This record gives sequence, structure tokens and C-alpha cells, in this order.
Amino acid sequence: VRLFLIAKHYRSPIEYSEAELRATERGWRRLVALKERLDDLFARSEIDPSPVREALAVANWDENRPYKGLPAVEASHEAAAQLRREVVTAWERFGQAMDDDLNSALAVGCVFDLTRAINRFLDGASGDDRALASDPVLQQADGVFHRLVGVLGISLEGWSVSGAAGDGELADQLIQELVAVRDEARKARNWTLADRL
Repeated sequence: VRLFLIAKHYRSPIEYSEAELRATERGWRRLVALKERLDDLFARSEIDPSPVREALAVANWDENRPYKGLPAVEASHEAAAQLRREVVTAWERFGQAMDDDLNSALAVGCVFDLTRAINRFLDGASGDDRALASDPVLQQADGVFHRLVGVLGISLEGWSVSGAAGDGELADQLIQELVAVRDEARKARNWTLADRL
């Protein structure tokens, strides 16, 4: 539900429909699938991604620094160099979107662009998992992905696209979230939003 709500600019009206909610769920599932894919790769390779994730969790977006404050990493081949460019672009555009009147819709788009870039990199990778998981560009891409998702408050922890939460259970949870948001809108006397929900 959070993804559904933040995928629209806060000044834009939110049009609720089952089709929109399902489309948002498909997008959310792509994010969960990438998180699972990365976590599985690091687990199989016995590489701990948490140091890079933690470092990027506290990195500041800085307009005056190279790469807007994103630490520099060396790319060892052209595919890694391309991923690095896309990571930098996502980092920069995300920061700009947040600075641009909290443009969460554009920020969500940056997350999905980064998701596609990482998946494309993983799909084209060859060689052993340990070498892939050790790639500093992929580790940074993973860290940036987690940072951006975290800033938006999108919860991916504890979910699995392989069936930990079935479609019915997920739909029930989404409905409960919508009811909670509607109740909050009523308390705030935002009758238009409450009626739409």
C-alpha cells in the first residue's frame, strides 16, 4: 500500500482501482524478487553484503561532491562499468527527486530503473557466484538499492516471491493497510481521500 501511495506525487490525486493496486503489487514483487536474488547470491557465495549496505545507509547525497557523495568503486569490465553508470544515475536522480518538492513518484521510478539495471547485469553475468558477489560494483548496486528502498519506507524484509506470503494473504494485508490509511484520512478530516479509499 505504501508503494501504491508514494508512486504518485503528493499533490496529485490518487485514483484507486483494483487494476492500479494489482499493478503496484506486481512492481513490489519485482523489488522483492531482486532482493531475494541478491540475498541468495551473497549467501551462496558466503559474502556478507551488510558492510556496504550499512555504509551506504548513512551516506549523504551531496550536490557538491563527485557522484553526489556516492563512494567511488572500480569497474573491472564493461558490464560492471555500465552498471556503475546506472547506479550513479539512480543515486543522483533519486536525490534530485527528493529535493524537488519530495517527488516520490520520480524517486520510485529511480528504484525501478536501478532494479532493471541490476537484473540485466545479473542476467548477463558469467563465471562463478563468488566472483560475481565479490564485484564491488554489484555490492554497491545492492547497497544503493537497499538505501533507496529504505528511504521510501518500502518493506521487503520477510517477504518472498516464492510463496512465503500467498496471494490471498497478501491481498488481505493490503486491504487492511488501505483500511488503516482510510481511517487516518478520516481522523484528519480528509474526506475526499477517505471516500476514495
